[in-house]
Amino acid sequence: MKYLKSRSWHSIFIASFCFVLIACETESTQQVFLNTSFLSLKPTNKYSKSFANASGDTVLVELSENNRGNLSLNGNSGIGSISEGSQIVVETREYILSCNSPQFDLNYFFDAASSNLDERGFVDRLVLSLSDESSRLAEGISLIYRNDSVLLWGAANYYDTLALVTDTFTDVLSPQVTDANENRNFYFNLDRGLLGFRTTDGELYELVN
Repeated sequence: MKYLKSRSWHSIFIASFCFVLIACETESTQQVFLNTSFLSLKPTNKYSKSFANASGDTVLVELSENNRGNLSLNGNSGIGSISEGSQIVVETREYILSCNSPQFDLNYFFDAASSNLDERGFVDRLVLSLSDESSRLAEGISLIYRNDSVLLWGAANYYDTLALVTDTFTDVLSPQVTDANENRNFYFNLDRGLLGFRTTDGELYELVN
């Protein structure tokens, strides 16, 4: 288990399962709410940042979608110990950062996932994924939250320092892409969010503001 440098209120580890949620119970329905500290990883409502490539071309990445919803599960869906015989309503959040040219979307999706390593049987989860006009990248980054800490859930690359175009960034996560013919990727930090991305053509962009 490797500790990674992160924000002041938590640490990141490479781990497999675990996390924190709040559940409210009624007679027939139980609501699962996402942890507000974990939701601080989302982009701001007025997110608008510039990214540049090696030629100095600058593009704008902005928040294009901000969706809040609920996922209804019946008691047989296995969302932990609260699932037995009840209707479960899980809060979900989705945020999409978009660039028009080159076309690029980074999707933040918050929900709850079943985990037998947590005594409640479920965890809060954030899945980060890249897509463009052709398809969604097969690999992404999954994070979960437990005891004021963010943990990496599943495979991903971690870099203490990583040089992108002209700048070097610290504590960087990226999907562990397995297809040798796949050029697309993205680079993420807990405090700063999206640090850079690579297009289908292999063109690399980095955060400049």
